[in-house]
Amino acid sequence: MKGVIGKLGLVLGGVGLGILSVGVLYETLRKDCNQLVDNYNNLVDFVDNHDFYEKGVEQSVSKISEYVYKVDFER
Repeated sequence: MKGVIGKLGLVLGGVGLGILSVGVLYETLRKDCNQLVDNYNNLVDFVDNHDFYEKGVEQSVSKISEYVYKVDFER
């Protein structure tokens, strides 16, 4: 009987650790996804607040690249 209870305890402990690991993974992915959404929204705001259409496409791409590098570098 003790052997069965011990094995059951190990199984339940393993299941508990598995659930905990999934929870940690979910929280990490959720934070990363929220950060990506924030970065995207910041980039959209940046583009909306600058008059890229009059300055030309080349300069626009350059400015956006600088901004993306700055955001990525600050992490």
